[in-house]
Amino acid sequence: MKYLTLSLLLACCGSQAIGQDVIRYKEHKDASIQRQADSLKLLYLKQGYVLMKENSVNMESQFEFPVVIPLKAGTPYQFVFIGEMSSKIYEVRMFDWSEKQVFYKKHMWGDMDGNIIAYPYMTHTDNYHMMKVLQVNKVKKADLAGYVMLFRRTHSPTELEEQAKKYNVTLPGISTAAVKETTPAQKPAAEQPKNDTTKKKKNNYDHYLENN
Repeated sequence: MKYLTLSLLLACCGSQAIGQDVIRYKEHKDASIQRQADSLKLLYLKQGYVLMKENSVNMESQFEFPVVIPLKAGTPYQFVFIGEMSSKIYEVRMFDWSEKQVFYKKHMWGDMDGNIIAYPYMTHTDNYHMMKVLQVNKVKKADLAGYVMLFRRTHSPTELEEQAKKYNVTLPGISTAAVKETTPAQKPAAEQPKNDTTKKKKNNYDHYLENN
């Protein structure tokens, strides 16, 4: 039943994704939301996160919009939902593969974070998760702009540099956030002392290394 449910959700979200492309081609975008999204991209980039997915979604007031995402175990993620500033309520729920709710947050108009809900998450198994976003607007019932982003933590300078180039930012502010990725240099074989001509007997550990 679980697999059938997920398959239906994936099919549903896939059809909605097609609709989102049409909406985006019609330039259904909110300039203020876009500015907030761009600022968050730079903020998370400086913290060592790269953007994996982003979608500008068309929402209806009081109706949840589902987003299905595959996650890797042990990888730190950051999720962001941005709603219209004129909305009064913003909510995000996340469910794991077993349909258990693993996260819930609600913002009201006038809260410090306002129309943005951002939260970190890490799963212990490789599986799909579903994020449901919602906003309530007393003035507009349809054509509400929403923005969803998924970031992944990385220790790769290459990934960070590529993302920095994409957003035309410099790396000095990023270098302190990222852990330097280097390929371990191969250690040279230990040299025997010149005056030591005795052949050394290999231990079991040496034998294990040679056979693995």
